[in-house]
Amino acid sequence: MTEYTGIPFAEGTAVGIGHVMEAYISLAPSGYWSVSSWWGAVVGAIDGAAGRRMRAGDSRGFLVWFLPGLSFLQVGGSIVELTSSIAAALLAAHLVNRLLKRAEPGSSVRQPVLVAPADLIHHVWHRRTHSLRLQT
Repeated sequence: MTEYTGIPFAEGTAVGIGHVMEAYISLAPSGYWSVSSWWGAVVGAIDGAAGRRMRAGDSRGFLVWFLPGLSFLQVGGSIVELTSSIAAALLAAHLVNRLLKRAEPGSSVRQPVLVAPADLIHHVWHRRTHSLRLQT
């Protein structure tokens, strides 16, 4: 690691390099750029898929894309940590979806997962001004 960073480490010190440094060391600068571009495209695709499902009110589909997408944002750990956290996120999404399905038997109405901040502010402001009118 000292060869690539210039930082001296004591003998026997274990240093975690993360995905970025691992790609640079293993694949040279051109390979690093290829891996980084691919990584960005994958994260963008996952984020887009989660966003589409959220806007459609598909909370179950949103979970399946969003939770593993959070795992893809880890850049400091090893590939083993990344893949295991993605697998755990997929498992968690599956379990939560099963619980949601049991909680709403026969329900075909899909509710939006999140409220836009502007809508929330409007709702709170409207309630506040309405309660002030009632007091006067």
